[in-house]
Amino acid sequence: MIKEPWPEKEARLRKLGFSDTDLAKARPRKKSKKAKAGHPSEYEEQKEFVKWIRKEHPEHKRRLLMIGNASHRGDLMRASMDKASGLMPGASDLFFRFSAGGFHGLWIEMKTVVGKLTPDETTFLREAAADGYYGVCCQGAAKAKAVFEGYLRGNHARSTTH
Repeated sequence: MIKEPWPEKEARLRKLGFSDTDLAKARPRKKSKKAKAGHPSEYEEQKEFVKWIRKEHPEHKRRLLMIGNASHRGDLMRASMDKASGLMPGASDLFFRFSAGGFHGLWIEMKTVVGKLTPDETTFLREAAADGYYGVCCQGAAKAKAVFEGYLRGNHARSTTH
């Protein structure tokens, strides 16, 4: 099988109606375990946070759900199937299905300590807040742990970045 060069593939996908966000996710890239200059990857940060929840808050471990919105980067057929079956660009990485402090639940967008939100992620968090959820971007596992503890205590502001 001959691989189609990315510029031609990108042009073809644009004609099919794929958005800039879809194309950015599908664009081939080098795989890396480290985000930038010695910082753990987003995956490593999220993994640490989930492990901590399971250990420190076992009563909540089945309430924390991962939203698989980036699991097929580079596989356009799978990405197309995911989109058709409900994939939402910008959907947060984790959802905690537990109401606290007047919120219906907690959406967490994990980032590296130097990571930034995309426009779709910002929109998703804004819409979640408008719907009565607490939506937050956490730069690193330490921030996510602090936000989670605050959420459980009902001690949280309506800000979307931490």
